Amino acid sequence: MPGTLMQRLYAVMAVSTGSRPGLSGFSIPSVRSTRGRHLPDTRRSQSGFTLIEVLIAIAVLGIGMLGLAGLQTQGIRYGYTSFLLTVATQQAEDMIERMRANPGEVATVGGYYDNLSGSATMPTDCSVEQCDSLERAQYDHSVWNARNSALFGQTGTVQRLGGVFQVQLSWNEVDNGGSTAAQTYTVVFRP
Repeated sequence: MPGTLMQRLYAVMAVSTGSRPGLSGFSIPSVRSTRGRHLPDTRRSQSGFTLIEVLIAIAVLGIGMLGLAGLQTQGIRYGYTSFLLTVATQQAEDMIERMRANPGEVATVGGYYDNLSGSATMPTDCSVEQCDSLERAQYDHSVWNARNSALFGQTGTVQRLGGVFQVQLSWNEVDNGGSTAAQTYTVVFRP
């Protein structure tokens, strides 16, 4: 093979890559060639983000955070509503248990539990003294409605409806529109 070692090496490379010989008889294959066509260099040296991209990302993040704040507010409001309903349930059960513990006054038609409403004065502290069934009923009424008044700002009611009793608690709650709405919890039970 005629020529220098370098010329022979270029000739082998030209045959293996499919390059055509140039003016000097040999051509050096291009790194950026594809089947004989040269591609333009489209690479840009870019690092980081543009100001528009950052502003759009901040806007999207801000809208998402506002949505989460709204959900948090609703969650707190619903949690408070649930809390009040739980307390009302516990207060109603408290009165029912007090009435079951005083069967003598519950059994009396026209007795003290038949129409219990408003606040009552406590004639005798039955937690330290022995009481009869009427004094126990008055004591229960006084203690129960004192707690209701402290928790809800209103008192509860108990009414006899034939052979059953109805225990009812009411309170005011702020609704989604910001106005006050009356809420009521009612339990009917047979002693």
